[in-house]
Amino acid sequence: RVKEVAVYILAHEGQKDPNFTFNNFTAGACDKCIRVGRSDALGRDFDFDLSGITDYLRYRWKVYTIAVRTENVM
Repeated sequence: RVKEVAVYILAHEGQKDPNFTFNNFTAGACDKCIRVGRSDALGRDFDFDLSGITDYLRYRWKVYTIAVRTENVM
């Protein structure tokens, strides 16, 4: 039975900030990984392709979580 459905959205907040450098990558997984999920066991280190994003370190990356409890799912 499904008790909860969780959706994770990886996005950047705001516009490019030339005075900011993002450095919250997941340590040890890879040099461009961000943890998406609640924990090590239930999450994933997401290695996304940054080749199409110029100056990707100048954005504030954030993971948004939407969790919904299910009712009457058959």
